[in-house]
Amino acid sequence: MCGTGPKTSLGESPRGDWFAARRRLTVRYIQDAPGGTAWYPFVRIGAFGATRRKMIQAVAFLISMTFMLTAFAVSAVAQFCSFAIGSVDRSSEAGMLANPRGMTSACCGSFSSVCYVADTGHDRIVEMTIQDSLWVTKVVPVRSWGTSGTGEGEFNQPSDIEIGPDGLLYVVDSGNDRIQVFTQEGDFVRQWGSRGSADGEFQNPSYIALGDSVYVSDTGNFRVQKFTFEGAFLRGWGHQGADPAGFQEPSGITASGSESSSEVFVADRALDRIQVFDGQGNYLREWGSTGSDEFHLRAPEGLDSNPMLTVADAGNGRILTLDPYFSGFACVWDVYPEGASVVFSDMEPAYFFSTFALDRAGGRVLLFLVPDSVQPATWGQIKGRYR
Repeated sequence: MCGTGPKTSLGESPRGDWFAARRRLTVRYIQDAPGGTAWYPFVRIGAFGATRRKMIQAVAFLISMTFMLTAFAVSAVAQFCSFAIGSVDRSSEAGMLANPRGMTSACCGSFSSVCYVADTGHDRIVEMTIQDSLWVTKVVPVRSWGTSGTGEGEFNQPSDIEIGPDGLLYVVDSGNDRIQVFTQEGDFVRQWGSRGSADGEFQNPSYIALGDSVYVSDTGNFRVQKFTFEGAFLRGWGHQGADPAGFQEPSGITASGSESSSEVFVADRALDRIQVFDGQGNYLREWGSTGSDEFHLRAPEGLDSNPMLTVADAGNGRILTLDPYFSGFACVWDVYPEGASVVFSDMEPAYFFSTFALDRAGGRVLLFLVPDSVQPATWGQIKGRYR
C-alpha cells in the first residue's frame, strides 16, 4: 500500500459512482487485493471487473514507461548539448586559457553555473557564466582580473582557486608563494604567506581545499599546511619521503566533513597515490600506485570530494570517481575527442548530473554528463561523455 491521501477501505466508493469518485480529488493511493478494489487517482477500477482492471494496470505501466523514456531523452539531449570552453589559442581575450591548472564553480540555478578558472599562463582569474538548456548552450565570459606582478591583485602563475563558505574566492598565487583572497567581483580582500619553510611560509604551493579550515598543498616544502579563513597558521604535517605521511610532490587536495570528523585527501604527483588524513594531520589510509588501468594512477592532480572522491588522473588523460574508502569505482571518464591530447588538472561539480573538467593541455573547460553523486559500483568502469 502506498500513497498520500486518506485511505478508503476495499469495497464501494463512499460517493457511490465513478463520477463521484472522479470528483473526490483526495484519492491518491493504490491498494491491491485479490478480487478487491484498487483505487487510482480519480478512478475506481475494482468494480469494473478483471478486464478493465488489467486495462488500467496496462495504462499505468505505459505511463511509467513514458516517464522513463522521457528521462532517457533528456539525458540524450543534454549530452548532445554538452560543450568545451576555451581554446588552445594563447590570446589574452577572456575565454582563452593558457595552461590552466585549477578551477571552482557555483551553481546559479538548475541549468546555470558560474565558473572561475586560474588561468596560470596568463597570470589572471577568468570568470565565465555558463548557461545550458535542453536545446541551447551558452558560454558567456563575464570578466577577468589580475596581471603579472607581486602587488595586491597581481599574480605569478596562479594555480588554484576555491569558493569559501564566506562567498570569497581563495587563490593560490604559486609563483609569489602566497594565498590571495578576493570577492567574486575580483576586489582584493587580504593575503598571507611568503617564500620560506617556516610555519605559514610556502615554496610553490599548488592546490587549496576549503573545509572546516583552509588546507594548502605546500609542494616545495613536501607538506600540507592548515590555516583559519583569515590566514592564521594552525598546523602543518608531512616530510619528504615515500613512507606514510611522506610526500614527493603533493598536489591536489580536498577536505570533507565537519571540524570534528574532517578528512583531508592529498594527491602526490610523483608517488602516484592519494593519502588521507584527519583534520589534525594524523595519517588514516592511502590508495594508488603507478599504472594505467582503473586501479592505478599516473601524476594525479586535482581532487574533489563532493560527495564521491573525484581524481584528475592527469598522466592517464582521464578522471576517476572513487568511493572515498577506496572500496570500489563508480566511474572512469576517459572519452575525449579523437586525436586530442587531454591533461586533466582539476574538476568541479556543475549542475543537473554534470561535472566540469579542466583540460590543461587544451586550455579549455569540458562539461561531462556524468553525475558526481553516482553511487559506488562494483569494480569496473562506466565511461563519461562530452562533446
